[in-house]
Amino acid sequence: QKWRGSPYTMSFGVAMLPSNVPGVSLAACAAGSYNSYWQQFGSVISSYGLGNSIIRLGWEFNGNWYPWTASNPATWVKCWQQIVTSARSTAPNLQWNWNVNRGVSAGLADPTQAYPGDSYVSMIGVDSYDWWPAATTAAGWNLQLNQPQGLNYWLSFAEAHGKKLAVPEWGSVSTSISSGGGGDDPAYVPDMKPFFSANASNLAYEANLQGI
Repeated sequence: QKWRGSPYTMSFGVAMLPSNVPGVSLAACAAGSYNSYWQQFGSVISSYGLGNSIIRLGWEFNGNWYPWTASNPATWVKCWQQIVTSARSTAPNLQWNWNVNRGVSAGLADPTQAYPGDSYVSMIGVDSYDWWPAATTAAGWNLQLNQPQGLNYWLSFAEAHGKKLAVPEWGSVSTSISSGGGGDDPAYVPDMKPFFSANASNLAYEANLQGI
């Protein structure tokens, strides 16, 4: 309701599974048990004039901090495909952002195992904050760019699949270097800006997120 009729293209993070609902599972989703809900989702978002929005479905699925962790990538892929197919039946112009967390994460070491296929994905997203590693040194920033599953890795992955790269979440974090974060690190913005500028033709969008 808040964004009804917005002239902007909206980007919404949408959970694959609801919180605090007993018995929900990726397996049931993969079997099509929730398809009617996703058809309703498409109808509702279209009714507010937001049928061309970007949907960050099950973001950061390669981590282990959300209930939709892709520890079983085959099941996760089937769930994604069921959701996209169902929502498209009522909102065919939604854009689907397959959104990883930068770096090798604890939930699924190789998130490409959970790639649903080009026909189910509109863009490749990567969330990347000033931590793990902190970009307070040239060496730390170089790791963010070139570490396994770093920014350049996902840029190349997107290009290989004919997709643009999105960076829906990036920014400084309040935690100290000893805790893996860069803290108040103004240099992080001049680090990220050249990456965005150099790859502007392959960039879908980026969004700075504060308060982490």
